[in-house]
Amino acid sequence: MKKRIWSVLMAALSASAIVAASALVVVAHPAPANAWSTTDFKPSNIIDDGLFYNGNSMSVAEVQAFLNKRVPQCWLGRAGYEVGKPVTWNGPTKLASKCTRDFTTTTSSRAANAYCKAYTGAPNEKAAAIISKVGAACGISPKVLLVMLEKEQSLITDPWPNENQYFMAMGYACPDSGPGGTAACDPKQGGFFQQVYRAAWQLKVYRAHSNSYSYKPLKSNYIQWHPSQSCGGSNVYIENWATAALYIYTPYQPNQAALRAGSGTGDKCSSYGNRNFYILWNSWFGASVIDDQMSPGIRQVFDQALASGFNYGKPLSARRTVSANGGGFQMEFENGLITESKVLGKSFGILRGWMMDAYLAAGGAEGSWGFLASGISGVAADGNYRAAFQHGTTVYDPKNVVMQHMPTKVFQAWQKRGEQNGPLGFPTQGAYRHAAAAVSQLFQGGTLMVSGGGNAVLNATELQSWKTLGGYAAVGLVTGDAVAFGGKSYRPTQKGGIVQTSATAHVFVPAGIFERFVSSEATVQSWGWPVSPIKLSGGIGMKFQNGNAVYSSTTGVAAFMQTGTFDKWV
Repeated sequence: MKKRIWSVLMAALSASAIVAASALVVVAHPAPANAWSTTDFKPSNIIDDGLFYNGNSMSVAEVQAFLNKRVPQCWLGRAGYEVGKPVTWNGPTKLASKCTRDFTTTTSSRAANAYCKAYTGAPNEKAAAIISKVGAACGISPKVLLVMLEKEQSLITDPWPNENQYFMAMGYACPDSGPGGTAACDPKQGGFFQQVYRAAWQLKVYRAHSNSYSYKPLKSNYIQWHPSQSCGGSNVYIENWATAALYIYTPYQPNQAALRAGSGTGDKCSSYGNRNFYILWNSWFGASVIDDQMSPGIRQVFDQALASGFNYGKPLSARRTVSANGGGFQMEFENGLITESKVLGKSFGILRGWMMDAYLAAGGAEGSWGFLASGISGVAADGNYRAAFQHGTTVYDPKNVVMQHMPTKVFQAWQKRGEQNGPLGFPTQGAYRHAAAAVSQLFQGGTLMVSGGGNAVLNATELQSWKTLGGYAAVGLVTGDAVAFGGKSYRPTQKGGIVQTSATAHVFVPAGIFERFVSSEATVQSWGWPVSPIKLSGGIGMKFQNGNAVYSSTTGVAAFMQTGTFDKWV
């Protein structure tokens, strides 16, 4: 796929040029800033599986920002780069109307299959959305797709792309068997969306059926330097599925001349596709091979699991140093995650699955759950499947297939009330933190409120009454269960108490007055039941059936006055 003259000139002007194309033809275009050295290139491990198959590595917004950065200004429409201008690129074609950052096309919906999840199409879908959505659907990192779009067609950095570049965007179904080594593309597989989707799909097929192709992971493979057999090759032990997929897609390895050239041109036996993938990835996204150095605590958990028959697998990211929650380390692997907490002085791991996904969504060790404080324990069938964290415990409801996290104080109150076998049952929503020491959480059997003053369970009617009275801002959380009083009942809150005066009526009595009122049932005989609050300057007032009560926060004294006396007093 021969690049036009401008890119060769740009390469010369830029002092270094990255060579991106199919395996046969060198395609020159400007090198990325801080182009990565090929010194550390290992033909046995071009990229780790954890990076290659991370389909959620970039959101649509992140891909869009990346594209905008690569081409700050699109040249299409300028003098000399008019839209529709005839040019040559793997045959005659025309300049496109948009650069990749602004490119749109109507995409078709694809049903889920053995290799990709369902894809929902849309009219005028932007390239960024296609790249991110296809990556997520097929489990191929959008970063991989970006690199391949660049190494195949220069579409990420080209400020004046043409229609053929979009038509053969990923080089899928484009063997270099045309005249002069040009791409002989299957027209049925052409078009930007079709190319991106089918290439990602094909990469997953390679993994699922690795033994059906010429280059097999975890085995020694003879890989040529160049399509010409006379150039020779060498045996390479391919260490993972991702590297095998790259060789199946682009079946040559760079020779020493290609590697010594960095991003330049080697000799007549050089090929560049996989070298350029390595350079582009490392220049744009950091190391393609993860540093697997573990902290002592993480290593201990990893080795203990291995000894017991479980392998966490290869790391998906380098060890992360965490400063939040007392500090420590976190490391994610193919089959799980391990944390080491300095405060707890312990390390624990959990397996990849629903609980790990929820933990990472909550921020992992840096988030509100904190570090792992146990492994997963219990048996799901017994309704006792849980894991402890620094700031709470996560439990699993096997019947409804629901998992929820409970902060420590909520979990302790839940335990005292019989856990899932008690009246509360399982939590059905995440906890809501009203303040540092005030949390509420909905369970199957009601809402549990926990604060420094205690805890209480409210049924749906009581919860609605609490909200009607002003909720947390007005009355605080309820801090205790209902107490029978004078033939009715009351419940203490952080800011006073709620008195139930009938089956459906609840009245809030502010602190100071509330404590005096409930001190004796005899008070009901003289005061009657609370009716409504009274606005006073410099104090708190409450209207009762038989008069009015006032409270002074200065003196700490609550007094009751008959209506006539109160009217004269105010």
